[in-house]
Amino acid sequence: MKSVRIRQEQFPDTVMHSLANRDVALWLGDGLDLSSTNLENLREFISLPWKMVLCESNEPRLIQTIQSIDAAGTPVDRRRGFVHVVASDPEGTQLPPRALPVFLLSGRRDAQVPEEAASLGRLATTRRRLNMINQLVAARPRTVILVSAGREQPLADFFALWKEESFRSLICLVSSAEADAKRMDEWLGESGSAPAVDHCESPLSLLVPSLAGRLKAVFTEDRLIIRMRNQKGSASDVDITQSELIERPLLDRYDLIRSRDLSLLQPDELAKEEFDAFFTKSSCSWKPYSAGLPWPRDQKAGNALIKALETVAETGPSENCICSLVSEPGAGGTTMARMLAFEAATLGYPVLLARQALEQPDPLEVSSFLHRVHVGSAATEPGGARPTEIDAVPTEAFETPWLIVFDVAHWEGRSSELRAFLATLTFRARPVVILTISGPEVPFDLSRGSRLRQLSYIKHELEIREALNLGKHLNKFLRKIGREKTENEWRGFWENHRPDHITSSIAHFWIALGFWLKGQLDMEQSIQNWLYASFRDEEIDNDTRLILLEIAALSIERQPLPEGLMPPSPSQRYPYSVLLEDIRSSVPALALIRESVGTERLWAMAHDLLGRYLVTSTFFDRKMMEKLRLTEATDPVELRLLLLKRVISRPGLALKPFRRMAIDFAVKVLKLDADGNQEFVPYWRKVLDLLNAVPAGVREVSRTFNHHVAISLRRVAKQREFEVTLDQRSELLYQAVRYLEFALNDLEYSPDEETNINLLNSLALAYQDLADVEREKGTESKVIIALRTKATETTLRALQEDPGNSYVLETSAKNLIQNGELHPDQAISSAAEALGYIYQAVAREQSEFRQTELTQLANRALNLLRSGRPEQLKQLNVGANPFGVLAEAWLVLTEGIQDLNKYDLADLPQRNVSNALSVLENAGERSNWMILRFRYDLLCASRPADFSAQLRLLDELEGTGYRMPLQIQLEQAILLHQEGRSPDANRKFRSLRREFLRYDTFVDVPPRLTWLRIGSAGQRRICEARVVERGGYRPMARVTELKGELAPFIPQDFGAQDMPPGHKFKCLVSFGRNGPFLRPARQDTES
Repeated sequence: MKSVRIRQEQFPDTVMHSLANRDVALWLGDGLDLSSTNLENLREFISLPWKMVLCESNEPRLIQTIQSIDAAGTPVDRRRGFVHVVASDPEGTQLPPRALPVFLLSGRRDAQVPEEAASLGRLATTRRRLNMINQLVAARPRTVILVSAGREQPLADFFALWKEESFRSLICLVSSAEADAKRMDEWLGESGSAPAVDHCESPLSLLVPSLAGRLKAVFTEDRLIIRMRNQKGSASDVDITQSELIERPLLDRYDLIRSRDLSLLQPDELAKEEFDAFFTKSSCSWKPYSAGLPWPRDQKAGNALIKALETVAETGPSENCICSLVSEPGAGGTTMARMLAFEAATLGYPVLLARQALEQPDPLEVSSFLHRVHVGSAATEPGGARPTEIDAVPTEAFETPWLIVFDVAHWEGRSSELRAFLATLTFRARPVVILTISGPEVPFDLSRGSRLRQLSYIKHELEIREALNLGKHLNKFLRKIGREKTENEWRGFWENHRPDHITSSIAHFWIALGFWLKGQLDMEQSIQNWLYASFRDEEIDNDTRLILLEIAALSIERQPLPEGLMPPSPSQRYPYSVLLEDIRSSVPALALIRESVGTERLWAMAHDLLGRYLVTSTFFDRKMMEKLRLTEATDPVELRLLLLKRVISRPGLALKPFRRMAIDFAVKVLKLDADGNQEFVPYWRKVLDLLNAVPAGVREVSRTFNHHVAISLRRVAKQREFEVTLDQRSELLYQAVRYLEFALNDLEYSPDEETNINLLNSLALAYQDLADVEREKGTESKVIIALRTKATETTLRALQEDPGNSYVLETSAKNLIQNGELHPDQAISSAAEALGYIYQAVAREQSEFRQTELTQLANRALNLLRSGRPEQLKQLNVGANPFGVLAEAWLVLTEGIQDLNKYDLADLPQRNVSNALSVLENAGERSNWMILRFRYDLLCASRPADFSAQLRLLDELEGTGYRMPLQIQLEQAILLHQEGRSPDANRKFRSLRREFLRYDTFVDVPPRLTWLRIGSAGQRRICEARVVERGGYRPMARVTELKGELAPFIPQDFGAQDMPPGHKFKCLVSFGRNGPFLRPARQDTES
């Protein structure tokens, strides 16, 4: 097809559309008219929301004009960000997420610093220019506008980029010079040039006002107005537009439910386009939800979520929590989460929903945004004056809780980071409830716990009766658009697409349903055959087919493919962004989705199952495999790995925008685990090779990447499903040690990377595993002793980092058990110490999975303890070794118990607990910290109301120099209140709140310490409080029984809208992680 130059009087609509999405780059040539009038036109032109600007001219007047552009807060300004003039080499320069960089290709004549000078020497000047142009190549704009005055540049370098770098974009030339038209025609006549170029010959004085006016019509004044609940429970609209930072906009990565989205609609008011978009996931519109389109499945989940938000509203950030929806793939978890979010928003709880393309949620940017909203909304309260400083609003002013919603991909494989995310928001006093969607294999540390709540388990089951009810529900919407289905049609669709657990699945049913309702899929048609036939029969070149298969392979792993990671397209005359947009329209079966995060564009398939169908069907089409040169794959899984390798090995993966994606290949996508990624088990060698193919800019920089590669290596060595030999296990574990030591010793810690304690814990386990393997191989004892020594040293370092971390306690116990098994003469002391650590870990764990794991470890330690010779125990006691006392106590505690799996370690027979406590209390050596800690744990179990004795033990424990975990410090602070030492208790709580800010640790108030109690019977104490005058929203009162210390309360709990200073009232005192809180006095019934 012959290339053409198309003359245009105005910029074409394609330019307008791309510019509205910040997907256009502007390249200004030299020699432009710089008269006063035209400078003003250029100023307005350059101020539009380009992706970037390249400028050949270094005229001081032009540069001063560019620098005079400021962000006045208009919608266009907000879309663009501030202008940043870059005149030095941009290599290594970091700009804000939203900014308009203007690269001065020739430097500055009026440079104030040498690096920006027009003349840097031949090599430095060339390097600066090439690096600036490389910014254009890396940005991959959909369209490039070339503004020329007839000189050689910018056309010459743009043509070179096209030919030599395979750079592709749509092109628009702005020039009235005959020389430019001639150059463009000559280039279009060459083989491989662009298929078409738009040519605007009108002057900028005519083009710019028209383009700017059209943009202003698109970017109408769009205020961010949300519905917010106040302290009294009533909701009102609040304008939070100014809370969004121009240069670092949070809403590039999160969606917001606005007040305008909450207007309820009738089913017949929902437009056909909105109905279709709901099923294709091509729109984030809330109109389907306001019309009630999603099929409601579990009302209890909504009630539980609202209850959690109400609790945070009443009590504050101390009650922040994570609520989880467990959903089988394709069962509707995402839709249900959005339904719950919509319900919360209607009640005045504002909502942030993380976009699918968000790779690494940052708690600090979320916290800062919520704080700005809080400051702005507090200033709009009746009688409130707008604060002049960001921190001018009292920290105690009422703050509406937010609901923050994440999908499966956001935290998959990173449950500890999710806990840290919540901890950071809590420490910064931001009231939130996090709603997250989890897969069926719920991480064991998210399955239970007071801050971790499972709202619902969404399963695939759907009977014919439910399918017919679904049909009745959807017919209310289908009727208006002329697609209503009869009962027989619904029944027929169910019969053809119901799950049979062999050839189909319920996820298949839901996907087919969307296509069928839109009239794209016949009732009797197989969705897999339809999808592949559409892909095979469409006229698509091989390069683009490979890109589509890469998107499919990544979609299976719930990962999008960024346009910036797509390879050059030498055989194509259009950029991939244009080609994929065309395919998105012509091949709806692929369900392609294009999402934006800032100026980065990402592509995915709407359902992971569609990606699986496409990859699998391609493998069984041998002609297609030969055509695409993929024949080395021997099955569909290997084909997936081959496609992933194409992405992984690209150097661009090491660039900052894609670094999180690169790390995720080790964390979750290529994670080797027989209990998780079972498909990759037979291909573990290929998977490890893929991880080694990740660019060195990631492997040699990221602690997290190295840690998770080491975790996969350990799993391959330990899990029998991988079927590795003893020598292979040894080599794999030595590799794991090298990765961990490199990450720990050679890479510096940063807040977004793996912590020392996690690396130390994994390294200790790797040494332990290696010692076991070497012993099994019959390696000489000095090697095993050296490994055991390293394991012990590393374990002690981990304990010093955090003595209360249950994983570190578990690792310490494993290390001691291994030591006792290796040295029988130390069996009793090692087992006794190990059981102490296990008991502490069990007390901290809420997860059933972790409880089971720890109980199995306790059985192993108990068997080791009982295998010890009696003379060992005698020698320990004679030598006043505290482990002798601990061993005796454990033998008494487990008397008559053969299998600890039949008992809850924290709830052993009461007689055994009392007898073991007597052993410890009557011991000659009583000041050892492990004895004191064990005595405290047993005393709490046997005499939970003996606060005096519990506090004495903790005071003694503190005196030993033992670094008390935050959980124990919290219990000590509450016990100080219980025993009338309230001033000491408040000092302790103040210290704890500072510690909570430093450490990612979850603490909980034990049930026995929830209330201030009186007497050995443990009845709740009715106290007297007097309201004091304070400036914050939260009323405070002095409590007589707390020695006049202050405690917060909510007047509405006591039946009053307000309580004036000096007002006296009776109350109960409850305790949370931040201290006491007053509740209404009631009869002594625990509620």
